[in-house]
Amino acid sequence: MKRNLLFKTMCAMVACVGIIACEKDNGTDQTGNDGNNDGDGGSETTEYTLIASPTSLSFGWNSTSPQTITVTTNAPAFTVGETADWYTATASGNTVTVTPTENTGEARNHQLVISAEGAADVIITISQDKQGEVHPSLQGQEYIVWQLDPTCTSSLGDKIVLSLAENMNTTHFYIWPNGDSLLADESAVGTNFYGTMDGYMALKVGSVGWSGAGYTYTPAEGGTDEMTPIIDAIVADSEGWYFHAAVKGTPNAGSNFLLDVKQGGTAYEVRWDAYNVTEGEWTEIEIPMSTIVAAGWTGFGTATNNLCVRSGSRAGDRVHYDAVFIYKK
Repeated sequence: MKRNLLFKTMCAMVACVGIIACEKDNGTDQTGNDGNNDGDGGSETTEYTLIASPTSLSFGWNSTSPQTITVTTNAPAFTVGETADWYTATASGNTVTVTPTENTGEARNHQLVISAEGAADVIITISQDKQGEVHPSLQGQEYIVWQLDPTCTSSLGDKIVLSLAENMNTTHFYIWPNGDSLLADESAVGTNFYGTMDGYMALKVGSVGWSGAGYTYTPAEGGTDEMTPIIDAIVADSEGWYFHAAVKGTPNAGSNFLLDVKQGGTAYEVRWDAYNVTEGEWTEIEIPMSTIVAAGWTGFGTATNNLCVRSGSRAGDRVHYDAVFIYKK
């Protein structure tokens, strides 16, 4: 039976904590008696802790999407220190929400201090990339997305006419046969295709002797099929539409994407080895949808695979990808 696994971006941020114990001064003298001469010979101790996680937040230059910090303390209250003029930090309950403005200059950094009486301050490093140019692949008109980082997803907004990324409801990402032919590559490091730390899909081949996974779309019960009309329109008129992906992985591993198809059509394979993929840097792939349609592709079926991710049988081979979408320029 297939197991439904949600693979998150593998670019993790290390959470640190600040903890201090504070002992009240109860006037204990050198004999061990407290100042009240009650004869118990002990002293009352109150320990305060302050934990904030994560202790660093990084934003893309054009990001205005908030990120959150979780604060845990047994002190009566905590306070958020002075912010810089390019972001806000708002506390609600045990959550601090940090929201930046778009950066129009050089990289910027600030240390936000979270405090609680009797506990050590926790320093949160807030950083934002310097202003850059929007990548050509993010300047399109409409997008159908499988894999894209949160910052880029936010910047595209309503240009994303269809999301086929995992949402645990209508769209799913299944690793075959039982969630073990591809595994999370916990050794993955570095920025995503667009040069930010927002994460990407990082997998490695398991030890079952083969590897593969697939994205599926199933309309909600009683709901409308949102995918088929959009994809059928592209098949009917593919002018200006492109399949886009960024890949990085073990050379000659046999890794590929497969655009699956409705019954009676021809699936289209995108072989990574044809693009001289390496583990060291991202390789961009862009194919006109007119080429894919001309090869016999007729669109995706529902409740079955649409995009498949496959590799070979060598355990440990890396399969990393990002920015996988169909878009109209």
